[in-house]
Amino acid sequence: MVLASIGIIVSLLLMTALPPSLSQSPPSDNHSLCSHPYQCGTLEAYYPFWGKERPRQCGGDDKLQLFCTEEQYTYIEMGSKRFGVANDDDHDNGVKLLPYTVADRGPDVCSWDSGYSLNYPLLIYNQKVHNITIFYNCTYSYPDNHSLGCGDVVYYNGTEKEVLGSHQELKNCHHRIQVAAEAVVLNGVGVDDASALHFGKGVSVNSTYSQDCMRCLDSKGTCGRNDTHAFTCYCPNGSNALQCSHRKRNHWRWIVIGTVAASVVGVLALAMAFGGKLHCSPAAAWHYSS
Repeated sequence: MVLASIGIIVSLLLMTALPPSLSQSPPSDNHSLCSHPYQCGTLEAYYPFWGKERPRQCGGDDKLQLFCTEEQYTYIEMGSKRFGVANDDDHDNGVKLLPYTVADRGPDVCSWDSGYSLNYPLLIYNQKVHNITIFYNCTYSYPDNHSLGCGDVVYYNGTEKEVLGSHQELKNCHHRIQVAAEAVVLNGVGVDDASALHFGKGVSVNSTYSQDCMRCLDSKGTCGRNDTHAFTCYCPNGSNALQCSHRKRNHWRWIVIGTVAASVVGVLALAMAFGGKLHCSPAAAWHYSS
């Protein structure tokens, strides 16, 4: 009875000490899968994006799927709009989104229907990014530094409501759209420098989970998600959490559990020996003494 109790206790302690890859079901290969980037042409993208050989669980959201064309050009669909995705040489771990029509050398913001907005919760936009309102077929006289150089088309920094609040004359323009652009192209440039192509240079974006992902990567994990969490860290041992455990912590865990196990075994052994003496018969005791 006592030996059986010792066996059960030791087994439970060992099961607690075993790493997830040994004590649980076989580990998934999500850590390996998500360590590889999405690749298309010259673009390499990691979390929160996914697509091609990079599976869904390696991304931050279903809507952040990337598509690669036969020409090795990447695009993403957000709402009813399609945006090109390019490397962001100025910011690490980020990409640039740009109107697909501009990126594909089609109609630019001088056209009538190229309005778009970038307001997706899982993405962080560069601090230089502003909403720009573009007005078409404007008949009034406007400053050169607000011209796009493509006819009676002008642009102002701000939403439509904000711009019209300070420029009532723009209400006479026949059409208006809103786009996003970086402020560097809006600092009073002249008509010879400003053009619709400025708005095709793209908007720098990153993930709202960037800090969580950096902690995950620092702990030797790879970033992704699962069915219950929008962010998770896939670890080399097959487990997942917000970040992976360090080996040093597991080493101390083994020491503590080993010490406890040894103590329990020692106490039970003493109890067994002491119990054996108490239940010893008088005849056996006489035989032992003689």
